[in-house]
Amino acid sequence: MIQPAAIVKRTAALLAALFLLLALPAPARAEDCTTAVVSGAATPDGRPLLWKNRDVDNQNVKLAYISDGPLAAIALVDVGGSASVWMGVNEAGFAIENSNSEDLEGTSTGGNGSFQRQALLSCATVAAFEALLVQTNATGRSTKANYGVIDATGAAAIFEVGNHTYRKYDANDPEDAPMGFIVRTNFAITGDGSGTGQVRYDRGVELLNGAALADGLTHDFLLRRAARDLKNDAVDPYPLPYESGQDGRPAGFIRTVYSINRTSTAAAAVFRGVRSGEEPGLTTMWTILGEPVCSVALPVWPLAGAVPADLGGTSRAPLCDAAIVRKGLCYSLQTSPEYIDTKTLDDGLGGGVFTWTEAVEDWALARAEAALAGWRETLPTPQAAAALQDELARQAYWCVLASSVPNDALPAPRDLACRVRENRSLILREYVHVLTWLAPASGSPAAYRIYDVTAGGRTLLAEVPAGTLSYLRRGADRTAGTAYAVLAVDATGAEGSPACLGPGAAAGQAAGPASRAVSPRKAPKGTSKTLRKLVPAGA
Repeated sequence: MIQPAAIVKRTAALLAALFLLLALPAPARAEDCTTAVVSGAATPDGRPLLWKNRDVDNQNVKLAYISDGPLAAIALVDVGGSASVWMGVNEAGFAIENSNSEDLEGTSTGGNGSFQRQALLSCATVAAFEALLVQTNATGRSTKANYGVIDATGAAAIFEVGNHTYRKYDANDPEDAPMGFIVRTNFAITGDGSGTGQVRYDRGVELLNGAALADGLTHDFLLRRAARDLKNDAVDPYPLPYESGQDGRPAGFIRTVYSINRTSTAAAAVFRGVRSGEEPGLTTMWTILGEPVCSVALPVWPLAGAVPADLGGTSRAPLCDAAIVRKGLCYSLQTSPEYIDTKTLDDGLGGGVFTWTEAVEDWALARAEAALAGWRETLPTPQAAAALQDELARQAYWCVLASSVPNDALPAPRDLACRVRENRSLILREYVHVLTWLAPASGSPAAYRIYDVTAGGRTLLAEVPAGTLSYLRRGADRTAGTAYAVLAVDATGAEGSPACLGPGAAAGQAAGPASRAVSPRKAPKGTSKTLRKLVPAGA
C-alpha cells in the first residue's frame, strides 16, 4: 500500500513537473513573421519602406527571378519551388510581403504565398492590388494574412485579408498611421482575437516609434536594428553580451522565441522604394538570407533582370547555407535549441560575429548608395546593375565563410581553385588538397594566409610568402566538404578581402561560382618546387 506521505511527495513532484512544462516557452509557429510598412513622409529621404522578418520551420530559402507573368519580379522562395513567394518586388516597383494571421475570417487557408505570387506578377501599384482584392472577394481566396505593399507612386499600406473580405490601413493616412508607419505580426486588428505575436508587435512599434521621433526611420535602421532585435518578453539583453543567463541557462544565453530576431527566422528583407518620378526598377530589395544576426544584408534590383548565384543558386543559395552553419555556432545548447549565446555575437571585448558582419554590411550599403546616386542621374543597363549586385554578393558570401571583412585596398586573390590528388607508395596512401591562386588585381601582398573555414569559424593552416601562389594540404579527406579561404596580407599584417572555396569544391564538386575545382596538367606558375615534386604535373 502506498503511504499518504508517499502520495503527497509524488503529487508534489508531478505538480512541479507540470509547472516546469507550463513555464516553457511555446514553440514558434510555422509561419510567424514580423512586418512593417513605412510612408515616405516618415523617412528622411522621402522613399517608402517595407520590412519583413520571415519566421518559418524550413530554413532553406533563396531568391528567384520569376518572369512567367505580365511583370517580372525578384522574390524570396523556399528551396525546391517557386509556386509560392513570401516577399518580393517587380519591375514596376510594386513590393509585397505578408504575415500569417489565422484570426481573420474564413475557413480556407494555405494560399497566402500563391496569392502573393499572383499579385507580384500582375499588380503594378497598390491600387491594382486593391482591385485584385475586390475582384477575388466574390470568388474567394485561400488567404488569412496581413499583406504589406508599397509602389513607385509612394503608396504604402497594410491589407488585412481574409477569404472574402479585406480592410486597408494606409500608412499615408494619419488616422491609420499617426507616425507614418504600421506594424503587423500574426494578428489582425479586424481579427477575432485569437492571433499571436503581441510581444513582437509591441517591440516593433517601440523601435519604429523611437526611430521616427529621431528622424532615423531608414532602411539601414530596419536592417541593422529592427530585424536583428533580441529583446524578448522578459529580458532586454542590451548592451551585448547579456551578462546573466535567462531561465537558468549559462551566462550570455537568452531565449529567442518571442523576440523579433528568432531561432525560426529564415530570412528578412527591407524594400526601399523610389520617389515619384524615379525609375521603378531602382526599388532596392535588401535581403538577409538566414537568421539576421548570423548573416548580412545585400541589395538586388528588379532592373538587373537576375539574382546573384550566391543568393539564388540553381538548387540552394550558398549564402543561406553559410548562415545556417554560422547559426549552429550561436545556438550551441543542444537541450535548449531556442537559446542564443549573445557572446558569440558580441563578446564585449571587440570580438564576435557582429565585428565583421556589420563591417560587411556597411561596405555593401556604401557601395549601393554610391551606385544609386549615379543611377538616378543616368540609368544603368541591366547588365551593369547585375554586375554590381553579383560583385557585392560574391564578396559578402566569401566574407561570411571566412569571418572576414572587405578590404578594397587589397582585393581578394584571383582564380582560387582546388584539386584533389592521391599520393601513393608501398607504405603510404593519402589524399592531398592542392590550392592555387593568382595575386590580387591591385595592392601589394606581403604574404598569403590560408584558412579552413568548413565549420563556421576559421582555422589558420599556413602563411606563405607573397611569391608562393599555392598550398598543399596533406592527409585530406577525399570526400569531405571542406571550405577554404585565402587572404593576402600587407606589410603591416592587415588582411585583404578573402577569396573562398565553398564546401564541396575541394572534393571536386564546384560549390557555386565561388570555386573552381580543376585538374590542370601542369602546375601553375608560382607553385613551389616541393609541391611540384609531391604532385607532379598530370598526376
